[in-house]
Amino acid sequence: MTAVAQHLSPTIVAGLSRSAADQDILAAAIAQARALQGRLVVIHALPIAHPAGSLASDREDHRRHVAADIRRAVEKQFTNGHPDIPCEIIVNWGGAATMLLASASNAAMLVVGTHDTAHQAPLLLGTVSQDVAVHSPRPVLLIPVPRAV
Repeated sequence: MTAVAQHLSPTIVAGLSRSAADQDILAAAIAQARALQGRLVVIHALPIAHPAGSLASDREDHRRHVAADIRRAVEKQFTNGHPDIPCEIIVNWGGAATMLLASASNAAMLVVGTHDTAHQAPLLLGTVSQDVAVHSPRPVLLIPVPRAV
């Protein structure tokens, strides 16, 4: 697929958090990308705060390590029968909601997980999923994170 054709394809953005729900989020995002004959952009945000005195090279090593973990999670889904969907993986420093919302203007849909914020409040969303759901100019598919038992 050419770069121009790929850019014009509907884009599904999936926000991953390296949690138990990542495979469910990816499966839903891949299903949407396949249904729309689009492409997938996977985003993971690294917290900006880092221990005092950490070197830039240590930060970059950490980012590459996390990116490799995310790539393995994506490849696991693609080995389940989705190799035909173009995929871009973005792992960078910043706020998760900010990064996801920045990508929303070019997306057909965003897919994010809802973290269990309180066992007594099942209808509340996590802060990232709530920010994305409220502020996104595009549809948002919320995938519930399984509760730890």
